[in-house]
Amino acid sequence: MKYRLATAVFIVTVLFFQSGCSSDTPESKPSVAEKAPAQPVATTSTTPASSGWMADDEFGYLDMSFEELKEQPLQELIEKKDLDRAKALVRRLLEEDPDPLEFHYFHGLVQFYAQEFGRAMDEFEYVLKQETRSGSSEFTQKITEVLKAGPGLVDQFLKEMATTEDSARLALITYRFCKLDWKFMGLSDDGEIRKFQTDFKEAEKRLGIELKRRDYYIIQSMAFYEKLMNSERTFWNFFYHGYFNFVKGWGSDARKSLDRALSVADTQDQVFFALQMLEKIPKKEESELDKLSSLDLSEDMIDEFLSKHSKELNDVQMAKVKDVIREGMKLKDKLEQTATDREKLNILKEFVEMAETRIDPKDFPPDIVSRVEQMKQKAASRFSELEEQIRVKEEALKG
Repeated sequence: MKYRLATAVFIVTVLFFQSGCSSDTPESKPSVAEKAPAQPVATTSTTPASSGWMADDEFGYLDMSFEELKEQPLQELIEKKDLDRAKALVRRLLEEDPDPLEFHYFHGLVQFYAQEFGRAMDEFEYVLKQETRSGSSEFTQKITEVLKAGPGLVDQFLKEMATTEDSARLALITYRFCKLDWKFMGLSDDGEIRKFQTDFKEAEKRLGIELKRRDYYIIQSMAFYEKLMNSERTFWNFFYHGYFNFVKGWGSDARKSLDRALSVADTQDQVFFALQMLEKIPKKEESELDKLSSLDLSEDMIDEFLSKHSKELNDVQMAKVKDVIREGMKLKDKLEQTATDREKLNILKEFVEMAETRIDPKDFPPDIVSRVEQMKQKAASRFSELEEQIRVKEEALKG
């Protein structure tokens, strides 16, 4: 019995990581917020400096030398809210010299004023990290000045979140709302940051927004992208789904969605955003099973995977394991058509019981039993995590 359960969980773990979870959500509209322009990926650097912000030639900046670019009135353009021109200029400056923190600060500032808060906060975070390491505070002070507008924006976002009936709009506003909450960003806990967080909480309190209600918005937004990414396999659908899982502290699902985002990224800034997020998620050792679980298994792939165990298992044992994996791949299709997390969990548990009847522990050597027992423990932990996520989602969606 012990080995049968272990073997079953071995297979279920594959399926679980492959199939993931979804949430109950109304039919969502197929629109995606904040898409980046299509540009080829040339690097996977995790610094904004090389995130590939290619400027167009609308304002004639491409023909200017670096010295000429530095003479352009960038700060004046920002103050006048000539954001398109300022954005093109600062991108060209970053192309010429990606190192100065000043350029990153101004790029974040332009994005902030353009309400591209995700991009703005990533630039601000990069600047703050660099200054923390160097002991400087020039741009830290400027950034905290900019963010004094945060509580007002939070008020605005919360009011709209409470009244909008459009799923796509709610997801976008919730994303901006979360990006302005510094506790989700893992930055240094200095006095200014603590004050901003206090102001943020006060804004929520004034509107009577409880943590439970905020969870509702986050879960609804997560559910929106969960459904959308099943029909539109775009970078931003995967990215936002991963981001909301990150906000809830569900690292496994966040990492999986961000990995999928990277697999379809076609711009350098997309790669940057995904890698920045992945850096914030605690890393877990990736097993051969995790790698296997990310694949749609063909017969040839199953054979290749099992061939690695040809010295440990005889033909009969191989055939039995292969049979269970085949059943697992059939289950995968059923899981993808299942509407709720709770139903998916029940299907997986039913599969455990089915797998137990297919394999006799006497048919396998003790060392294999021992290794699969370890996998069982990891899978049990993942099942517990899923059950907790389901509980939180169901509680939040009660409103």
